[in-house]
Amino acid sequence: MESVKYYRNNDVVLRDIHSMFFLVNVKEKYFEGNKALIKINDVGVQIWAAVAEHQEFELICNTIINLYSIPQSEFQSVKNDIRDFCQNLLKLGYLKNDGG
Repeated sequence: MESVKYYRNNDVVLRDIHSMFFLVNVKEKYFEGNKALIKINDVGVQIWAAVAEHQEFELICNTIINLYSIPQSEFQSVKNDIRDFCQNLLKLGYLKNDGG
């Protein structure tokens, strides 16, 4: 069981723009007049919410698995997808972790 906890970068906010969800780093510098927007889906929004509660990785996974009634046969695939999502946001500096 993974005990890593992810934390939001306080400079990153979730924005709903015409029913599409984006993560935006409000402190990020503009590039040619534009800010980078990271588009996320409904599952990404749920992961972002779970991270706000400082849940451990396994709890984040269980939240998603229960919320979307994921069959047990797909648990590992879903966990891998959630790990990849969190790792990508970590690389972008949108998330931090405790290194656990």
